[in-house]
Formats: sequence, C-alpha cells, structure tokens
Amino acid sequence: MDRAPRDALSSLDLLRESLDGAFAARANGLLASGFALLDRDGQEFGYLRLAGTQSAELRFMDHAATFEASEKRLRMVAGGEEVLAGTPKARPVDELIVSSGDRTYDASFSFFRNCAVASRPGHGKSARLSGGITGRSYEALFDAGDACAFPVAVFLLWHLVTHRRRAYLAKVPAKGGKM
Repeated sequence: MDRAPRDALSSLDLLRESLDGAFAARANGLLASGFALLDRDGQEFGYLRLAGTQSAELRFMDHAATFEASEKRLRMVAGGEEVLAGTPKARPVDELIVSSGDRTYDASFSFFRNCAVASRPGHGKSARLSGGITGRSYEALFDAGDACAFPVAVFLLWHLVTHRRRAYLAKVPAKGGKM
C-alpha cells in the first residue's frame, strides 16, 4: 500500500461505478465486529472491520480507508487524504452534516429502526441504508452518478453500526441499581 494517495480515491470511484448504486453488508461472527461488503451478485468486494466504537477500517481492492471519531468530528481517510468529514448537527448523534470537498450532505439516522439517509440540499437523496432488526445485515442504495455517494453510504453504515453497538455495549444496571 505504498501507492500514491490518489490511487485509493480513484479505486473508490471505480468501485462506485462497478456497484451500480447498491451494495449489501453482512456481519461476520456473532458480535458483528466486521461486515463483508457484497455487490448485487453477492460477491465480496470489501470488508468493514470495527475497532471499538471510535474507529474502523474499510478494505477494498488492495487499498484501505479508515474511519475515526472524536467528540466533535468524524472522518473517513483514504490514501492519506480526508475523503469525508462529519459533524453532528445537534447533541444527539442522529443528524450529521457530512462534507466532501465542495459537496455537503444532510444525514439522518434512526437507530431504533436501523436506517439512515443522506441527502444533498437541492438534489434529493444520495444514499439510503436499511438494516435488519438484529443489525447483522444491511442494504445500501446510493446515487451512482454522485461521485461521493458511495463513500457516504459506507460512512452511514459505520456511524449507524457503531452507535447501535455502543447502545448494546452500555452497562445495564441491575434491578433497582443506578447508572
């Protein structure tokens, strides 16, 4: 992976074009610490590996992208370049402003319903993600003509899975106990 930073970004473009606006994510293992990313024919093209609740790694072709979270910002980095950045609109993390270069997306999440949508103001929906009740499988649809919609869809997957996982990993107090 000692290639120029642009290689990872152009590979994301090639991948976006070949996926024709859709992919699926299927959990590997009982605790869903990783998701195989599948094209319309069920062929694996990548893998999203969660590393706790603050980071993840996307492997695709012979490249990788990382996801990082801090208190105020989320990032996707590929080939040493920031591909996407997300900032919460409000304190609950169910709405984000996601940006990539000159493009901005409004992203909203329903953690209970296990779904997310990202829209470009004035352009309509760019990416939609819906998951099963157990959070082990997801279907993503994205605008294949939008150069950033595929990374946005993967970003939605990471954010949704991470926050649902965080809720389930939170300590539940014993009956009558305090948090």
